[in-house]
Amino acid sequence: MDKFSKKISIALIIRGLSYLTAGIVAFFINIEQGGQAIPLISVLSMVCGAVILVATLGDKKKQQEWYFTVAWGVLELALGVYLSLFEPDFEFFVNLLSILAIMVALFSIVFSLSAKKKQNYLYLIAILNGAWGFAIIGFGEVLSPYLSALIIGFLLVDGLLCVYGGLLYQSVQEKLRRRKN
Repeated sequence: MDKFSKKISIALIIRGLSYLTAGIVAFFINIEQGGQAIPLISVLSMVCGAVILVATLGDKKKQQEWYFTVAWGVLELALGVYLSLFEPDFEFFVNLLSILAIMVALFSIVFSLSAKKKQNYLYLIAILNGAWGFAIIGFGEVLSPYLSALIIGFLLVDGLLCVYGGLLYQSVQEKLRRRKN
């Protein structure tokens, strides 16, 4: 497995574990109407964005899709910094999360299409993020009583998919390496 693939798979696993941890923490704290959701998502976004950027910027010349992951990392990092500096009202915060989820869905699809072997778990991440983002934007008023459950569920499921995706990416890359030898 080349250095880029290994770093990306580790970044996905770390991102997934971070999302799982945030989902568990969110289950036990008050995230209704902002509560502790904004600081939690702020820290989560900064950690995940930084991890993705560090993983991507190592050996980028060998990979065509490095700029997609850089954009993904920059957007997550920027969201975390924005949330920590300005702490917007809850409605704007939810809209920002929805837009980020939709953009992660788009990056996941593009990254999967440009990967050597199609990465189906990235399509699952895209479907989850896209569905969550569009549902909140389109039906925010109807879903607002269930928003804390949606955020917790989103974090847990997205976290599981990222951990699974990172492990699967490692095994696919290892199989490709064995075939070449």
